Order: sequence, then C-alpha cells, then structure tokens
Amino acid sequence: MLGLATATIAAILPDADLRLKHRKSLHNVFAPLLLASLFALLFPDNKYIIPCMSGLLIGWLSHVLLDFLTVKGVYALYPLSGARFRLGLCKSDSITCNLLLSLVALAMIIARVGALLRAFT
Repeated sequence: MLGLATATIAAILPDADLRLKHRKSLHNVFAPLLLASLFALLFPDNKYIIPCMSGLLIGWLSHVLLDFLTVKGVYALYPLSGARFRLGLCKSDSITCNLLLSLVALAMIIARVGALLRAFT
C-alpha cells in the first residue's frame, strides 16, 4: 500500500517543473534515480525504503513514459543531452488519448487487484 501511495505522488511530481525548464528539469531518468538514491542514503535501515523507492521510480518513470508518447515529448537524458525523445502519438490535452490511457490503466489496476484477491483465497 505504501508503494502505491508513493507511486501516486511520484507520478505527479515531474510536473513541478512547469515554471522551470518544463519536460527537461524533472522529465528525465536522472531526477527519480537521484531522489531514490538520496532516500536510500538517508534511510538505509528503514524497512519501508524498498516500497517507497519502488513506488517513486514506477510513478515518476510512468509519467515520463506517458509524456514520451506526446507530440512535445521529453528530454529523457537532460542534462547530459538536449535531445528530445517523442513518439508523437497524441497531444497531452487530447481527451481521446487521455481517456484511452485511463482505461488501460484501470484495466491494469483491475487485473492486479484480481490477482491479489485470487492469491488470498
């Protein structure tokens, strides 16, 4: 449950760079790795560190991956590279794209909950 809560919060955090270099400062692979490493150094013996770090990486990188699908893309290797990566499948404000991705996410959650319920019965 802690990992899920952390993933939910971490999935929102990359957009904290809206007023900075948006899709550069926090929409890269280094920001979540740096943050997860910092937590691991600060709390090395904490029993909750693995679920928190896992949730952080999953949530953050899923956000970056979804923005990679958009026309604007992401600067995934910033600050080492100024190259923009994108598939250009949709715009981030597209209702159709967001609805479709939400349905896929909902299906994945339902499948995971179903698997968990079967494991406990």
